[in-house]
Order: sequence, then structure tokens, then C-alpha cells
Amino acid sequence: MSDPILEHTAPVQRVPRPPRPGWRPDVDPARCTGCGRCVAVCEPHVLSLAVDHWRKCATLDDPDHCTGCSDCAVICPFHAITMRKLASAIG
Repeated sequence: MSDPILEHTAPVQRVPRPPRPGWRPDVDPARCTGCGRCVAVCEPHVLSLAVDHWRKCATLDDPDHCTGCSDCAVICPFHAITMRKLASAIG
């Protein structure tokens, strides 16, 4: 059975956040459930899900190509991702 409200709802268009050089996501493995939302929203595809002790967790695979946009932190429903300013970018 289809939902009449969803049939008349326009698709959501994602507006990417501007890059913030010098910022990187810091994933808290204790809070990450491995849902993959952050991986799906990451435009430069620098995040992935890694398996550690039978548990999935988001990981930053390619920090050099991360734009620091914070889309991953914003989409995380478990607040497992915090954006951190790199020490080299401070000052």
C-alpha cells in the first residue's frame, strides 16, 4: 500500500556544505553503530565502514582528500562524529 503523502512530496535535494580546510571528522567508536549514513553522504568518498571485533564502525580512510565540510557529523543520528581542527591549521 502506498503512502499518499509520499506520492506528492518532492524529492529532497541535498545541498553540500562548503569546504572547511584544516578540519577532520573524529569518529567515537563507542557511539558509532555502523549505520553507514556518514559514508553515504560523503561526497569525496573518504569515509568507509570498517569491521573490528565483529562490529562495524566508520573510519576516515583518506584524510588528505577530506574537505572538512562536516556533512558526516551533521547526518549522524548518534552524534558519533565530531569535527576537529587540525593542529597544523590552528594559529
